[in-house]
Amino acid sequence: MNQSSFHSRICSRRLRSNLMTDLGPYGTMAARHMARWQPSAYAAIPAADRDRYFRELDEQIADAIQNRERSLKPPCSLQESDFLAYVGQMNMAHLMAEEAVLAEMVYLPPEPGLESEADEPMTDETGAFIDPGWRSPATVMMSDEDWEYQHGLRMFSEDDVEYERERAAERRAEGEKD
Repeated sequence: MNQSSFHSRICSRRLRSNLMTDLGPYGTMAARHMARWQPSAYAAIPAADRDRYFRELDEQIADAIQNRERSLKPPCSLQESDFLAYVGQMNMAHLMAEEAVLAEMVYLPPEPGLESEADEPMTDETGAFIDPGWRSPATVMMSDEDWEYQHGLRMFSEDDVEYERERAAERRAEGEKD
């Protein structure tokens, strides 16, 4: 393969992968969410206008986040008295504003028939999300082998294996004596 065709293949892959990133971060999120969970609404946007639609939506979302962030901004006096607390509260204001605006403008409910139990995240009795890879603090201090043994993923613990090795060695030693 010559160098120019290799280069053009790489460039075309980049172009295809960058198509949605040209929409901006929020426009890309909205386009992906709408394509997956609201295919009728996504299809209703003319293909020729989709890029423009999602770029404009990206700008609207960024503006809405900025406006919401201003309303959550901590008092300026905190900046003078405790700068690190002020920075922390500014970061939290941004995160809270982003979460609220994304819920209102991007992550809209799915069309009927698209929701399924497999796609729903696990929640506890309070409605908090449960990470499937979460382990209780008591088990975090355990070795991986002990955790696997406790949860039935390992047939024998390392101690069991060592004990069986010692017994086998003892039996061999007794067999050699006879």
